[in-house]
Amino acid sequence: MNNSEGKKIQQYIDKESMEVMRTFVDMVKQGRGLPDKVTTEQAVLMLQTGVELGIPPAKALRSFYVVNNRVAMLATAMMDLVRQHPTIYGGAEHYWFGDDDILHDVNEERPRPGDFQGWATCFHRKDTGETYTAYFTRADAQRAKLDKKDNWMNYTMPMCKARCISDGLRTLFADLLGAIYTPDEIAGGLNVDEPAYIVDMQIAEGEDSEERAGEPEVAEEESPHEQLISDIHMAAVAANVSQAKRDSDIKQRINVGGDAEEALTDLLGFYEAEAIEQPAKQVVNDIVEQLEKPVEKQIAAGEVKRLDEPEQGALIE
Repeated sequence: MNNSEGKKIQQYIDKESMEVMRTFVDMVKQGRGLPDKVTTEQAVLMLQTGVELGIPPAKALRSFYVVNNRVAMLATAMMDLVRQHPTIYGGAEHYWFGDDDILHDVNEERPRPGDFQGWATCFHRKDTGETYTAYFTRADAQRAKLDKKDNWMNYTMPMCKARCISDGLRTLFADLLGAIYTPDEIAGGLNVDEPAYIVDMQIAEGEDSEERAGEPEVAEEESPHEQLISDIHMAAVAANVSQAKRDSDIKQRINVGGDAEEALTDLLGFYEAEAIEQPAKQVVNDIVEQLEKPVEKQIAAGEVKRLDEPEQGALIE
């Protein structure tokens, strides 16, 4: 790396911001807000990705994973990010279809058992007038050898939906998202362009970067087992799965015999599918909580006013 390249990097990353991120990660870890397997370096990488995409720190730790040495983003987090740009995002329609390939609006008709064969999402972009429709089918899952995994067998429709969301948003809103993929896409073997190596960017004190010789240092990869468990920890947090339940699920799949890696991959996909449904579940819970809250408590919290309560600043005769 020459000096000009180093200066370009410093425009985005500086030592002070890295220290602030590490301090924040340490605080989160002390509060057990991150799985133990997530390293400080991985968490800082997720935070830096959030900085570049305009996502707040705590939200970034809920939105990103590190899968196979790449930063991955939940499909729901992608959708949330694009929706923050109402002058660009023009909405989307979601459809399912069966063997007859006729599109059915999911808001008007739900598939009966055995009818579902694929999902389609049509995205619209306001500023350019472009549209893009993404499709993902059972046949696509079979070709990718995903159909035998528990999460795809049990949650076929949500998994197809997530694939369509990530494909559609990445295609139509690449300027907002960049080249980022979901954990399921990376773990499922999607052909993602990967860098040839990860360079050790540390330069010895007093050493000119232009005089360094030899091959760049290649970062050691975690074993597939360790990486999968780390990814499962992150997915469990996003899916609001308790630590005890998560550890029990992991232990069961490791000790059950057979292909532990495949069993853990299935568990990861299951948690990811659960995480996709979390925002909707939270909205329902918030509505229920609001309905169940006594009126007096709402008044005390300032959420509603008494009919006879004057407006602030109004004259009282």
